[in-house]
Amino acid sequence: ADGQRAHWRFLLGSNITFHNMTIVGPNTAGSNPGGPLEWQHGLDLRGVTGATVSAMTIRNVYGDGLYVGLGLDGTTWTTGVNAHDNLIQDTGRNGVSVTAGKNVTLDHNTYTRPGSSGVDIEPNGLPGGGENVSITNSTFSVGGSASPFVGASTCCGGLVSGITITGNTVHGMSLAAEFLPGRGERWSNITFSNNTSDTAGHLLSNPVGLVVILAENIDGVTIDNNY
Repeated sequence: ADGQRAHWRFLLGSNITFHNMTIVGPNTAGSNPGGPLEWQHGLDLRGVTGATVSAMTIRNVYGDGLYVGLGLDGTTWTTGVNAHDNLIQDTGRNGVSVTAGKNVTLDHNTYTRPGSSGVDIEPNGLPGGGENVSITNSTFSVGGSASPFVGASTCCGGLVSGITITGNTVHGMSLAAEFLPGRGERWSNITFSNNTSDTAGHLLSNPVGLVVILAENIDGVTIDNNY
C-alpha cells in the first residue's frame, strides 16, 4: 500500500492503551531502510494526550515501530507516553522515533535489528521536538548497524531538552550516540549514564573524527559510568 499507511494511527485523542498485541508488517527482509514506505509505522501517535504501550511485539514494519509526533493541526505534540516491556524487531527505520513528544518514557523495551537507530529523537523542524524523554533499562541488539543505538538530531530545527538515557545494554555495537541540534540552535540537559556495551567502536560518518559520543551546542551534559 502507500507509504503513509500505518498499522495503527491515532490523530489526537487521549488515554489510549495498547497491551499484549502483535503487529507484523510486510517487510519480510527486515532491517531494510523504509524508502518510500518509511511512514508505515507499527503504532503512530499524532497529537495524542496520554498513551500506554506495553507487552507489545512489533516487527517487520517498513517504518518505525512506534512513532510519536505532531497532530495534523501542525502544533499539538503527543504527550504522556509510557511504552514499556515491548519487543520491537526488524523495523525498516527506527525502533522508536520522537519527532514531537513530551513526557515520553521508554523503559524495559527490547530493540532488535532496527534499520536505523533503536531510539531516535528527530524533530522535523519547529514546532517539533522532544522534551523530558527517558530511555531506560532497555536492551538494544543492533546487529552492526552504522547508526547510533540512540540519539537526537534534526535536519531542519526543533527544540530538545531533558533527555535521559540510562541503564541500557547494547549487544553487537558500541555505545555510539549523538546529540546534534540544528544550525544556530542550542539544546539542554542531556544525561547519558550507566549504559553498557559488549562491543568496542565509534560513530561512523561524523564530522569530527573517531568518537563514541558526539554532543554539540548543548547546555548541561552529563556523561558518566558507561562501559
